[in-house]
Order: sequence, then structure tokens, then C-alpha cells
Amino acid sequence: MLLYKSHPFNSLQGEYCEQHGMNPLCKHEDFWDLNQTMSGDQPLFTPCFLSTVPVWVIHGWIWIVSPFYMYYLFRQKSDPNPLSGRIISKYLLLAVNILLLVVQWVLEYTPHHSLWNAAVLGFTLQICTQILVGFYIHMERWKGFLSSGILFIYWTVAIIISVVPLYNKILKLEYLQSTWLFTSFCAMYVVLCMQWMLSCLADIPKHNDKERSPYCTSSIPSKLLFLWIFRILMRGFRKPLTQEDIIPMDSRDKAGYLLSKYQYHWKPSENTSTKCCIERGNDLPVLENAGESLLVMNDVGDNTHPEYHPSHHSLLRTLIKMFGWEFLMFHLLAMFRVVCKMTSPQLLRLLLDVIADPQSENNQLWWGYILAVSLFLVSAIETMCYSHYLYTSMNLGRRVSATLMSALYKKVLTISHHSKQFSSDGEILNLMSVDTSTIRSAMMYLGIWFESLLEIILSIYFLYEILGYATFAGCGVLIVLMIVNVVISSRLFRVMQTQMMLKDNRIHLLSEVINGIKVLKLYAWEMIFKDKIIDKRNVELREMLKIKVFERIAETFFHITPFLVISTVFLTYIHISDTPLDAKTVFVSLSLFNVLKYSVDYLYYCVRDNMRFFVAFKRINTFLNAVDIQEDNVERCQQGEAVAIIDGEFAWETSNSLLKEVNIAIPEGGLVAVVGQVGQGKSSLLSAILGEMIKIRGKVSVKGSVAYVSQEAWIQNATIQENVLFGNKMDDKRYHEVLEACALIQDLDILPAGDQTEIGEKGINLSGGQKQRVSLARAVYSDRDVYLLDDPLSAVDSHVGRHIFNEVIGSSGLLKDKTCILVTHGIQWLPKVDEIIVLVNGKISESGTYDELLNHAGPFAEVLETYLNDTDEGDVEEEVMVKVLQRLTSLTSNETNGSVFDLRQSINDLSANHLHVKSSSSHATHRLTSVTKDNEVKKDLIKHNLIEEETTEIGKVKWKQFMTYFRTIGLGYCVLLVILYSLNECLTLLGNIWLSRWTDDPVMKSAKATTNNNSSVQQRNIHFIGSYLGFGLGQITSMVLFGILCVLRTVAASRTLHANLLHTTVRCPISFFDTTPSGRIINRFSQDMEVVDTMLPVNLENLIFCIISIMGVLAAITYSVHWFLLVVIPLGVIYYLIMSFHLPSSRQLRRIISIKRSPIYSFFSETLAGASVIRAFGKENQFLIEMQRRVNDFHQVDWADIVITSWRSVHVEMLGCLVILAACMIAVGTKDNISAGTAGLSVTYSLTITQLMNWFVYVFTLVETNAVSVERIAEYTNNESEADLINVDHRPSEGWPGQGRITLSSYSTRYRSQLDLVLRDINVTIKPGEKVGIVGRTGAGKSSLTLSLFRLIEPVSGNIEIDGERLTYLGLHDCRSNLTILPQDPVLFSGTLRMNVDPMDEYTDEEIWNALEHAHLKSYVQSLSTGLDSECGERGDNFSVGQKQLVCLARSLLKKTKILILDEATAAVDLETDDLIQRTIREEFRECTVLTIAHRLDTVMDYDRIMVLDKGCVLEYDTPQNLLADSKSMFYQLVKNAGLIK
Repeated sequence: MLLYKSHPFNSLQGEYCEQHGMNPLCKHEDFWDLNQTMSGDQPLFTPCFLSTVPVWVIHGWIWIVSPFYMYYLFRQKSDPNPLSGRIISKYLLLAVNILLLVVQWVLEYTPHHSLWNAAVLGFTLQICTQILVGFYIHMERWKGFLSSGILFIYWTVAIIISVVPLYNKILKLEYLQSTWLFTSFCAMYVVLCMQWMLSCLADIPKHNDKERSPYCTSSIPSKLLFLWIFRILMRGFRKPLTQEDIIPMDSRDKAGYLLSKYQYHWKPSENTSTKCCIERGNDLPVLENAGESLLVMNDVGDNTHPEYHPSHHSLLRTLIKMFGWEFLMFHLLAMFRVVCKMTSPQLLRLLLDVIADPQSENNQLWWGYILAVSLFLVSAIETMCYSHYLYTSMNLGRRVSATLMSALYKKVLTISHHSKQFSSDGEILNLMSVDTSTIRSAMMYLGIWFESLLEIILSIYFLYEILGYATFAGCGVLIVLMIVNVVISSRLFRVMQTQMMLKDNRIHLLSEVINGIKVLKLYAWEMIFKDKIIDKRNVELREMLKIKVFERIAETFFHITPFLVISTVFLTYIHISDTPLDAKTVFVSLSLFNVLKYSVDYLYYCVRDNMRFFVAFKRINTFLNAVDIQEDNVERCQQGEAVAIIDGEFAWETSNSLLKEVNIAIPEGGLVAVVGQVGQGKSSLLSAILGEMIKIRGKVSVKGSVAYVSQEAWIQNATIQENVLFGNKMDDKRYHEVLEACALIQDLDILPAGDQTEIGEKGINLSGGQKQRVSLARAVYSDRDVYLLDDPLSAVDSHVGRHIFNEVIGSSGLLKDKTCILVTHGIQWLPKVDEIIVLVNGKISESGTYDELLNHAGPFAEVLETYLNDTDEGDVEEEVMVKVLQRLTSLTSNETNGSVFDLRQSINDLSANHLHVKSSSSHATHRLTSVTKDNEVKKDLIKHNLIEEETTEIGKVKWKQFMTYFRTIGLGYCVLLVILYSLNECLTLLGNIWLSRWTDDPVMKSAKATTNNNSSVQQRNIHFIGSYLGFGLGQITSMVLFGILCVLRTVAASRTLHANLLHTTVRCPISFFDTTPSGRIINRFSQDMEVVDTMLPVNLENLIFCIISIMGVLAAITYSVHWFLLVVIPLGVIYYLIMSFHLPSSRQLRRIISIKRSPIYSFFSETLAGASVIRAFGKENQFLIEMQRRVNDFHQVDWADIVITSWRSVHVEMLGCLVILAACMIAVGTKDNISAGTAGLSVTYSLTITQLMNWFVYVFTLVETNAVSVERIAEYTNNESEADLINVDHRPSEGWPGQGRITLSSYSTRYRSQLDLVLRDINVTIKPGEKVGIVGRTGAGKSSLTLSLFRLIEPVSGNIEIDGERLTYLGLHDCRSNLTILPQDPVLFSGTLRMNVDPMDEYTDEEIWNALEHAHLKSYVQSLSTGLDSECGERGDNFSVGQKQLVCLARSLLKKTKILILDEATAAVDLETDDLIQRTIREEFRECTVLTIAHRLDTVMDYDRIMVLDKGCVLEYDTPQNLLADSKSMFYQLVKNAGLIK
């Protein structure tokens, strides 16, 4: 006691009290007595201290924050909660508390009658605070708050700090001296506890909304510990979670709200510099419109105009405005965490002082326990800060990701065609999939470098306090390592950019391959394109290898940094310091070095992820700033012409006008046809009317709403009914009228579920004609004012086309009162239109009625002269049809062939002998109305799902999935990697134990009074430091070997898995692609392969690190403190229970997340293809809402996963805090039997256990979820494959097929095992060189027969032989490569024209030019600046549909086998080009067997034989003459219905 009487602090505090008036306040008692507090077995405080400091701390802070909180309260909208029992209880308890405080105030005031009294002032402050709290309770209820953070903190602080005066009152026996005061204080403490308990419960909300997030209705403790997610965890523990089990998101987290907020902040975010540029541009001469300004700019050297120049909005500024507060919040949490991390080593320093000198009067046992509890509390606070930092940052990343997904989708709906050319569909899809995921995952590291730097600076400062100038030696090493890290990071940044670009290219090519897989298989090119993808993948992997090497160097530095820094510092210390190393110096330094180690590592991850963030961010920002379609391109008017263009000039690119001098005026209700040869700008004219093209000059006006039918039908992956309705309300009467008019009723009879049949992606399960009719039905049902029809009749059968024209487009059709602009190549429709517009070289050469143009010697007359001679008076339509028939019958026969005359004669005879057939529409309508209502009702009840739901595994990830990955690495290599990593950790542990022994060495302890120059001390130092260096060198060697092996084998594993996945995917049967959306397939190659490439190797390494490190920590603590084993066992059980409880939900959520991604990407890809159609119908909002629904579904699951991750983080780290508490308590309790070095080792290691345990569970979860990607990849590698490409045991003879004889014997087939037969018992022989036309109604099996020849579908029974070779005996490539097909849908790939014509690089330029010449495309290609090396664009967008068909013809001419199959290959070309193509086929394939699937019967009237199919059976097979001679034949009826005979 006497020791502390002379303590200088006592005299100082006395002087302070006198000078500042504390003595009167304390009734002339001491304010602070250090002897009373620090000496003795229990700490005691003076009455004045207890009446001031605890009271002021409890109640003072709430008054400080009150102005801010009141301002916040008054700004909230009023939405009062009901007056529940909890609210009433709060009011009653508050009143009781105030009453007890008044009693205590009176009892303290009465003896002294002085207000200037610490106790009286304290009670006065408390009474005022309780009144303030009552005001808060009332206001929070009135504003609709369900829980109060500020009051929860208030009651918690009050309870904790009030323990100190309660404890002192009990020890000082105040219950005997001041019974009433003590009783009232105890009662008040009970009331405080009850208030705290009520604050732990959320109030009852006004509305019980099931869609409301449980986070919003949970209490503060529930939010702090994430207990509100417990219900989902329990459900997931009992059964696998589904989407329905997921908790709803808050409305502010949904995509719709985020997008509206984004748009609000995006518009004013344009950079000032850009506005200045635009203002400068405004100084140019004021012209009529943007196009004229563009021309003037070109003259003055500026070839851009603000309207067509990318904007300069700042995405970063927009997101900061949206999420700035959340960003600041998680930085504040990170700062608090830094403070806690820095506090732990200081507490450890004090604790080691207690253990190092247990007999000192300064080091009482209770002081050691207080330090142990303080370490626990600091660690617990650090845990809370980290968990909420993790939740806030990950949730922020999710919200940013949802915002960007919605923004990207909206941009796709508005981006101009010119801007879109700079980004392929694959690249745009990568923005949606890869880049948004990169930004989301990098968000938690964004800007955290500041906190990491702060940790490093504070660590160095505290190290300097302990080690002095020796610290700077370590700092030098650290600076060198950081410089190396910066250099690596800068190189890494550039390599990452390159790798992401290469990944874009690979995904883009893969997307094209998946979408064009049918054509590739028909041409036997799938393996060629597979090799192209592999080549791109290998280049990508070379860049990925560089990335991994740089990352491995950085990772190696992370592991060896502690050793390099510690060894350098200790070497310097023992040379410059006179004080030997002791336990406190070593282990407090080690603790700080551990903080330093993770800070440096965190800094590296921050730099790396920040770079990834900014690479992805820059790409998205560039795309979002691309030029949109100008809204003023088309004026919407209420009066005047229905469609008008005045002096129009339009372009797809600003430098090259495609349409010039366009002047049209179409009256309301007019029917106008647009004609012209291939590539003249017919489709572009419709695009100009839609506003899709760049308007250089002129004016475009449209009266009313617009409907658009594109030349290539765009079909959604939905039911037929949903495609037709297109978001409009169901009107049964109109719906059936439209189906009948568009000739779809008969198709619905054939389809398995009628109009509820799901259409596959891009209409894969519909024929070309069916797709076009569904597209037309969608437009007709929409009931618009203006209809733009881009050649919708080219893909349908002749009789169906006639029916559609009469029932839909013609003067008696559904659109008779509408304005229609019809692009067509069919001259049979022209006499029925009001006006014809003829386009030549992008200009309107002439326009007028059919008669006017026919009588005028212009381009239109020249076209018709090819087919018409002088016409007699009579029905012009009949003459046109007869002349067209005569032209077409001459195309596929020799000019000297007598059968042509005979055929013409027979047709003329039939025309004379039979009455003119009624309009095909009457026949079709009769057939359509014969469908019974019972069938309609029956089919309406069934929905036929073509696209199967994506499957997901349940339960634990199977060990075989891990083994799949380990085998690709190599099992032997895996074992070696584990051994090397274990060796590194063992050497680290041994090094730290060696440091413990160094500090406990008797020679070193006895040398405290001496200096380091003592020879014995120097020898011991050299001995210990030399051994420590040996351990360190072993660590470096093992880590370098591990790094080299890890990089090489993980890259090899990625290469193997991708190659296997790609090979099995392209070898899948065509039915797989029919039933699997391309987005789902691409997801395997993008998202899942990204996980295998980057995340899985890193997380597996981290898992090994965690397991071995935790084992090392437990071993070190147990080695130091044997009693710790008693704590390890129960903690291990709790740890296992938390893992078992948490993992099922987390694992299943990750699986659901993987599944929920695919619908987003599929819908996004679908929108990319049909954006122009969506814009034309004005359905952008409808599609945006659907996309937001899919994004919400995905992010709802993602949010649940984030919350569960945070729940796990809190509880596992709290368990780690218990380990710290146990280690410290045991060390303090056994301080008499344990050395300071041993205690320092155990406590230092225990401080790392919290992070390690949490990291282990997190990484283990990640490994399991990453293994789901391997699981998904393995699922596809196990898919059913087609037959062998080459059958080595049976190869066809060279030159096969030499004749072209085709024999089908009892042949039957189906598309998939569960479906009906599509061909039944076919028995047909086609002679060599015969020309056979295959006809029949839709669904008869025409295309199925073609697919059977190429073995895209395999026989169920029977066989097909070609020149005696049974096709099923041959390899697929032997079969397919020896047949030639000209498909109906021309498919081109991104790349040069040369690559598209000759992807195998088999032919010379001369041969290619010759093929192009025969395909009538040579002159056009020569006009291109780069000729054969001209880029075709994505999906061949740089060519018109007709030109793409000619490119496909050139392919066939190059290949030229004995058998040619034509699938209505000339439907999309004009008549003149059709004539040229038919002539080319006749000349080049004169000696070949030709099979033509004919929608237009006039194209096969002069063939050798006609095969009539119906319901999969050959109904008729004979010459056209014989079939036409039989008026009962089906062919006769088809020809009659088509109007080709009278």
C-alpha cells in the first residue's frame, strides 16, 4: 500500500482536482486513488469516480449524438407502429427507472443540500437522459422503426458499465450503510436489464408483408449476429433448399429500384470536358439536322458529331453517388477492425509482463484475468467489425452487380447498330457474365489498400517502440518486397487485359459454334472449329500461365516475408542493441509481424483485385457510353401520311451512305411492295423507317404504332402462344382468327402440345416456314397501325403463301385497313399491291402501280422481261404465275430435254381441262376451321417443355468430383504438393518454437544485466539465429518448389478439362442442342471454366494452408499449455456442429446460384438477337421487367448466400475468440509454472486462430462450391455422344459415292427416344443422277429425311444405303463430308470470307474465285476493299440474307459431291438471282443426284421424280407428269391449291 502512496500520479490527480474544482464536487474526497485500485486482490474505486466517470460515459455520449439522430428522425416519413405490449412495457419500465432515479437523487441531496455534488449531478443527468430516451422511443414508434440501434447501444453500455459501481457497492458493504440507496440502485439495474432485453426484441410491424425482408423486421442483436437467417439454415439442414425457400429481398435491393436510381445519377454524370467539346461543335453553322452537321464536320476535318460520338458519362461517379454511404460504411468498419488488430499486441505485451514476473506486486492475478478478458473482447469486437465489413462489402458488390446487369441490358435495347459493330455478341455477353462477376468479387478489396497501409504503418511504429532502430532494417526488406509487388502488379495488369480479350474471342467463337452447330455437323466441320477454339484456348492459357507465375511470385513472397523480415530485424537487433531478446520482445514482435504479414498480403490482393476491377469497369463503362439509336430519327405524328420520308439519306456507318435520295409517301391503309435485287437496300429501307439506321439527312415520319416482321424470324424460347401474344392480353376470338389467317392451326395439330408447345432456342424445333408464320402472327395479333413485312412469304409453301397473302396482307385480309410495306421477291403478289417501290443501288429508281411500271421501260420492266413476254389481255396474275412456272421448269433440265415441252404441254392441258381452282384461302380456311374445339381445349391444358430444367445435385459434393480434378492434375503431383506445403508449415512452427527456446535460454536470461558483446551471449545468439535461418531457408525452398509445381499442373488441368468439355460438347447429338439453351452451355465454358482456371486452384491451396496452419496452431498451443487439450475437445465439437449446420445450406445455395445464372445469359443472348424487333414493337419495358425478374431471382439467392457466409463468419470467429480466451486464461492461471516464452508462443498463436478458423470454413465452402463447377463440367463430359467420326474398321472406297444411288429400306426414325416417329417405314430408291423433289405439308417429314441422310438423327429401324454403302456402318465424317447440302437458313461465322467458304483451307484462291463467280458473287466481293479477306461480321451481318445464301452456294460448288440436297435454298433471293442460281445448279450438278425440299412447288415441276410425304410416310413417288395426270393424287391437290393449274 505504501508503495503507491508516493506514486506521482496520486499527487498529479490531487493538483488537477484542486485546480479544476473537483474537490467540492467530490465532497473533498479523492477523485482517483491508484493504491486503492491497483493494490490488493480486488480493484476498488473512489465514490467520486463512481459517481462521475461511469455516469458521464453511459449518458454523455447519447447527448453528443442526439442532434444528428434527431435530424435523421425528423427526416423520416411517418408510419406509426401499433401500440403493442412491448411499447407499453418500455414506457412503464422507463417511468419506473425515472422514479428510482428521483428517489436516489433525493437520498443523495438530503444530507448535503447542495446541487454541486457529483452524485446529485449524476442522477440529474440520468433523469434527463431517461426523458430523452422516452422521446426517442415515441419518435421511433411514430416513424415506424421496429428496432433502435442507438437505444440498444445505450442499454448495453449502461448494463456493462453499471457493473463497476454495483461491484464496488457490494465489496464496500453499502447495503449495510445505505440500504435505501443500495436497494434502489439494484432495482434500477434490474430495470436496465429488462429494458435491454426489450431492446433485443423487434417491435411488431404495422403490416405483415410476406414479401418484406426479414432483415428489416429483425432486432439489433439479430442483425449483429445474423440470427435472422437461422430459419433458412435450419430448413437447409433438414432438406435441400429450393428457390421457394429463399428469403425475399428488400425492395431497395431489387433491380428495378437500382436501375431507376442508376438512371437518375447517370444523366448528370457526363464529364465537363465533353460538354465543352459539344459546345464547340455547336459553333458550326446551324443546319437542319445532325446529318448536315456531320457533312460540314467532315469538311473541316472533324468526322464526328456529338450525336454519333460516344458519350463520356462517368460510371464511377454514378456508382459513388448511388452507393457512397455504403462504401464509406464498410471502410469505417475496416478502420475499427484495424484499431482492434493493433490493440491486441499491446494487450499481449501487458499480459506477458504479468506472466514474466508473477511475483511482482504490480502483476496481480485479477489484472492478468482482466487482460485476458480484454484480449477476448477486443478480438470479439474485431470479429463483429470484420463480419459486418464482409457483409456490407459483399452486399454492396451484389447491388453494384445487379445495377450493372440491368444497365447493360437496357443498353442492349438502345445501342445503335453502328456502335454494336465494335462489340461482338460474345464480348457483350462477357460483360454481363464475367465482368460483372469480377466487379462483384473485387468490391470487398476496393479501396482497402488504405486500411492495409495504415496497418503496416502502425505495425512498424509499434515494432519501433519494441525493437528500436532494428525495425528499419525490416522495413527496408519490406519496401523492397513491396516494390517487387508493384512491378509484378503492373505487369499483371497488362497481362490480365490481354487475357480477358482472348477470353472474349474464345467465348465469341464458341457462341457461334453452338448456335451454328447444325450446319457444322452437316458440313462435317465441327472438329475443325473445335480445333480453332482449342487454338484460341491455348493462346489464352499462355497468358494465364504468365498471370499464375506473377501471382505465384507474389504468393511466395507472402509466405517468406515474415521470415525475411523477422530474421533481418533480429539479426540487426542483436548487433546494435545492448539488451538481449526476451519473450515479450520476441512474441509481441511476432504478433505484430503476423499483422504485418497479412496486411502486406491483403495489400497485394487489393492491388490485384483493384486492377481486375478497373479492367472490367473500363470495359463496361466504354460499352455504356456507346452511341444509342437517336430518338429523333423518326417523328411520330398524328396527321398526314402513314409513312413518309423526305430527302432521306441513311447509313449503317457514318462514312458510307447506303440509301440516298429516298422520298416516299405512303397513305394510311396503303399496301406497298418493295422490290429489287439482292443487296440493293430493301431491308435497310425498313430499318430506316424503324429508326435503326443513322440518318444523315432528311425527315422520317410515321403515323401510329408499328409492327415488324424481320427477314430472319426472331423467335423466343417460350410457348407458341406466348410468342404470338408477345405480352399482350389474351383475346380468344382474335387469337384464333390470327392463327387461322397465318395458317398455323394445322401445325398446332402436329405439335405435341398445340400452342402450348415450347419453342426451342432460336426456334430450333420449328421449320423455317413455321418460324416465319409465328413471327407474322405475332405482328398481326399486336393490332398496330403500320406493318413492316420483310419478305415473310419466302420461307413458306406456295399454297400457304397464297393463303397468308389473301387472309392477312391482301385486300380482304386482316390487315386490309392497315398500312403495310412488304419487301418481297415474289412477283405473283405485285399485281395485288397499291404501289411498288423499286430499289437499285440504294436509290428508288422508280415507283408506281404494277401496270404503270410494267408499261414503263424501267428497271422493274427489265426484271419482268426475264420472265414475261408480251401479255395478253386477261387475268394478269394467272399470266404471271404461268410465266414464272415456265421459267422455273427450264432451270434444272437441259435446254434440249424433250420432257420440258411435254411437261409444259401437260400443264397447259390440265389448265384447259380443269376449272380454275378456288382461292387457296377458301380451301385452307375450310381445313383450318375443321379443327375441333375439343382438341384445342385438350392441348391448352398441356405444356410441352422442349427445354429441360437444368438439373442440380443435392447433398454433399461427391468425392469423385474432387478426384476428377485431382486426376487431371495428377494424383502423384497432388501428394507431392501437400507434402511440400506441410513441410513449409512444419518448418515455420519449428522456427517459432526455436524462438521460444531462444528467449527461455538460461544464458540469455542471465545476460540481462550484461550486453550483447558478451562472448557467451554472442555464441548463443549465433547458434539460435543460425538455426532459425536454416528453418527459413527450408521454408523458401519448399514454397518455391510448391509454386512451380502448382502453376504447371493447374494450367495443365485447366487445359485438359476444357478440351474434354469441348470435345464431348461438339460430339453431342443434335437433340442435345435442341433441348439445351446456348446460354446454359456457354455458362459451362465461361463461368464454370473461370472457376476451374482461377478460383479452384487458389482455394484448394488456401484450404491446405488453413488445415495445416490450424493443426500447427493447436500443436503449438498444446505444446506450450497442456491444459489446453481440455478446451480443444469441446471447441472442436462446437466447431464441427457449426460446420455441419452451415455447409448444407451454403452448398445448395451455390448450386442454385449456378443454375440461376443461365436464364439471365440465355435471355440476354435472345435479346441481343432480337433487339430490333423488340424496339419496333415498343416492348423494351416488358423485356426489361422480365430481365429484372431473372436478375432478382439470381441476386435473391446470392444475397442469402452472403448472409449465411456472414453468419458463419461471426460464429466461427467467436469460437476462435473463445480459443484466445482459453489460452490466455490458462496462461494466467498457470503463470507460476510456465515460462514467458512458452506463454508468448501459445498466446501469439491463439491470436491467429480466429482468422484461420473463419478462413478455413470460408475456403472449405468455396472449395465445395467451386467443385460444383467441376461437377457441372463433368456432367457434360458424360453426355451421350454421336457415333464415331471415323470407323477405322469400315471406310468407304475412294471416290465414294461415285454414282449417287440412294436406297431407303424400311427406314424409320425419331428425334429423341421419348418422341413419336417422324419417318415411318420409308422404302424408296433414288437412281443415280435423278432430280427428286420432296414435297408435303408442314410437319410431313421433309427436313427429317434430309437429317437422316446426314445421320443427324439415327434410324430406329431399317437403313439407308448410298452406292451400296450402309450409312450406319460408316463414320459420321465419312458420311457427311461426301454429301453436299445447301441449307434453307444460311449460316456464316465471324471471320473472313475466305474462312467461311473454305474453313479447312483446302482450296486455292483461284478455285475460290471460280466458285464465287459461279455463285454470282464475284463482282460484289471484288468491289470490297479486302476481297476474300473481307470480314463477314458476326453471324454474317455484313451481308444480306440473299448474299449469305450465295456464299453457302459457293461452299457447295467447292465441295461438289455426287449428291446435292437443296432445302428451299433460293427463298431469300430475288427472281433474277434465283434464275442464276438454278442455272448454276443445273450446269454444275448436271450429273449429280439432286434432292430438293420444295416449299414452292413450281421449283420442282420439271424434276425427274416427286416424293410426296405425309405424316412421315411416302404417300406418292413418281414423275410429275404421272402424278398430275391423277386428279386424286395428293401432289395434284397440292399443285391445285398452289394455283399452278386451273
